[in-house]
Amino acid sequence: MKRDERFTVRLTADEKALIKEKMRESGFRNVADFFLHCACSNRMFVVDTMPILEVKTELNRIGNNVNQIAKQANINGFLSKGTVEELVGNVQKMQDIVNAAFTACTKGGEAVGLCEDSAC
Repeated sequence: MKRDERFTVRLTADEKALIKEKMRESGFRNVADFFLHCACSNRMFVVDTMPILEVKTELNRIGNNVNQIAKQANINGFLSKGTVEELVGNVQKMQDIVNAAFTACTKGGEAVGLCEDSAC
């Protein structure tokens, strides 16, 4: 589809910076596509993935601990009460981490909207 119409908008420097920041955060390479998407779609969501990366790191650490415990069980043929308690604690910690990350990514269960504020 050929686009032959022009739309001009005047902005403050702060408004322009905010729009460019949100454009980059949402993965758009140019302002026209970003504006068209914001204007023509119902909603656009950006999720902060940092909590997910933190979860991945922590789960890797816990996984390494579990592997070391499994190796100990295979070598000794049994697990001590303390080792079993450590495993149970690790599983609880994993559940807490995943729940906290989900809450952080969704801000308490609601998706984080990018175009629901003054930029769109």
